[in-house]
Amino acid sequence: MNLSDILVARRLVSLEDIQRAGEHQRENGGRLADVLVALGMLSAEVAAEAVADIPAAPNTIADTGIDGLALLQLMMKGMYSENLELQSQMGDAMCLPANVMAVLITDATERKLIEGLGAIDTGVGAVQETRCGLTKLGRD
Repeated sequence: MNLSDILVARRLVSLEDIQRAGEHQRENGGRLADVLVALGMLSAEVAAEAVADIPAAPNTIADTGIDGLALLQLMMKGMYSENLELQSQMGDAMCLPANVMAVLITDATERKLIEGLGAIDTGVGAVQETRCGLTKLGRD
């Protein structure tokens, strides 16, 4: 959950306010909370409280609070039903950071559920990602 979601859910700002602040942010830079305060949409105290309530991203599978096998099954389901091939795609779909996805991909590879299909250029500098595909065992 990000700051804008928290603020809208608490009815502290509207979606229109977030869009207006986003436009201001694109033109002038800065953090969303600071922009909302500068535009008079929030007080500094309310913005600070909301920022403090943003949950930390998990650093391990245990940090997610979800069983590792369940996460592995969700990843496999996403690969199968949504044709996800890249770690970044899977991470975006599951809302998990790259380090947690790397552990899941390693586990799936060791279990022979997925296999590497070759590297592709992501278009971001020299960054490459390995395409992953389901094995027969993974599809089953």
